[in-house]
Amino acid sequence: MFEIDDVVDFADAGTTADDRKIRLQAVLKPGSHFVYRYDFGDGWNHSVAVEKMETIEGQPWGEAQVIGGARACPPEDVGGPSGYERFLNTLSNEPDSEKAERCRNWIGSGFDAELFDLRAANAALLRMASNRWGNR
Repeated sequence: MFEIDDVVDFADAGTTADDRKIRLQAVLKPGSHFVYRYDFGDGWNHSVAVEKMETIEGQPWGEAQVIGGARACPPEDVGGPSGYERFLNTLSNEPDSEKAERCRNWIGSGFDAELFDLRAANAALLRMASNRWGNR
């Protein structure tokens, strides 16, 4: 779900549209900000700022690129922002506890909450962009 601060002459407030048929370039412009809500039940909100938009020759679907970020993506089903906070607090404040051991076993080795991997973020975006549903 998207909430767009300043929609570009697209629709009246309160109207809805099929997101499979609307291209973001039709409703956004450079300087637009929007909130992307991931996993409604857990309440993950991501603030997105549109810095620039370009037409790319030979790319009918366009292209999106992550240019920066911070920290690792929280693990799936961690319990939303509050669950993730508890998870991180357990690992940092009680590293030798049984609860922390369960957290480490659940997340697996190699998890670093402070790591932001720009290449991985762009690879994930590319996978999403190439997962098209029919003719839009």
